[in-house]
Amino acid sequence: MANYPDSTQRRNWTFDAATLHTKSRSKNQLAREKVLAFKKSGDEQPVDGAPFDEEQDVLTMDEEATLCKFYEVKLKEVCSAFQFPHKVFGTAITYFKRFFKTVSVMEYDPKAIMLTSVYLACKYALYSSANRRAAKEMEKDLIEENYVSSEEFTKGVKQPVLTVLNSELPLLNVLNFDLVVFAPYRPLQARAPEPSHALYAPHIPWPTV
Repeated sequence: MANYPDSTQRRNWTFDAATLHTKSRSKNQLAREKVLAFKKSGDEQPVDGAPFDEEQDVLTMDEEATLCKFYEVKLKEVCSAFQFPHKVFGTAITYFKRFFKTVSVMEYDPKAIMLTSVYLACKYALYSSANRRAAKEMEKDLIEENYVSSEEFTKGVKQPVLTVLNSELPLLNVLNFDLVVFAPYRPLQARAPEPSHALYAPHIPWPTV
């Protein structure tokens, strides 16, 4: 059984405030350099014919953080619409935060990564649930009823299925396949048990993301 002191979360993804700031500044600077080099190369022609403006065409650290916060709210709305349990939400938002603490929103579409984080969190929750239920000798069909396919998920959020499928491997690579997440609610579960929710609730209205 995984425990936090020996986990990849503590070893690879736990930082103090100064380190987080340094990481954010470094990835923003690297992304700015990539964007500027691409823009100045002339490979991309402006649609409206406007000249390249470095201050308008490249995001600052604060602008990146604001955009990430926007999609973190959207991520919560998606999880609420599907009635995913807290474990899925906690895992998904952790994946999203880890991804964009490593790379910039100027390099990857945050909307696609947000949706893929939720989908990957569901798959991991299914794996964890299957292991627990196998230990309790539960029936296989009880495990499968909580499965959400990529087609079902993307249909629910009204997005092309390739939005998720094309982003899954980049997300896994940036996460270095460190998928185990110790969510902050775990210590509270003994005192306030989480209600049991199905991982898929087709009658819930879907948010626009």
